[in-house]
Amino acid sequence: MPTGDAVTLESPLTTAPDLLAKINRIGLSAALGEASADAHERIVAHLSGSTATESRASYAGWLRRQIRAWSELDLPVVPFGVTDWPLRSLSPRHLDVVGLLMADLREISPRTRPTLVPRQSRSTDLPTTGMIMGSAEMCARLAAPTSHLLESAQALTAHLTRVGSSTRYLSRCAEIAAMGDEIAAELDAWARNVEPAQVALAALTSRRLTEELAAALEARHQTGW
Repeated sequence: MPTGDAVTLESPLTTAPDLLAKINRIGLSAALGEASADAHERIVAHLSGSTATESRASYAGWLRRQIRAWSELDLPVVPFGVTDWPLRSLSPRHLDVVGLLMADLREISPRTRPTLVPRQSRSTDLPTTGMIMGSAEMCARLAAPTSHLLESAQALTAHLTRVGSSTRYLSRCAEIAAMGDEIAAELDAWARNVEPAQVALAALTSRRLTEELAAALEARHQTGW
């Protein structure tokens, strides 16, 4: 499977004609929700299980599995201080999933040294807009089911640090979930006003990332790490 930088704007048009037609009928967000429904359900089973916050040890294990799985994805790496960002409702910080998860893990399990670090951009150029939109759609769609863990995780880690509970990632998910309608409307409006090749790239990016995350989380669950 080619990475985001290797995908051309022509190839998505030839691989997703049916998906493009559905996007034209019902909108980008709804169409991608349907197209990725199976993988989405598989992800939700690992993201929002009640056992994730049964104890601090179980929460630490959940954070480790999330870090490993999300680190396998080819999410866009956005240059620091970028100004030419295509979304109003979401900023580049909303795609920094691994960074937030690692910060939480370091607090709840300070003796643990995660071997993975968030990727840093060495370029001053933005990734392709279609890739950004597809990645943002996928992250936004998963925010609501994940945010259901926030209350129990806050209770579990309250007063653990000077800044409060170790729930940066879950709090960010709750923030994104609250903007769900706004994000969907912006994505749909974008899809109506750009070239079909960019829409197809966004659709294929979102679907690919959803399927890859489902597979990665299942692998982490089987190995326990």
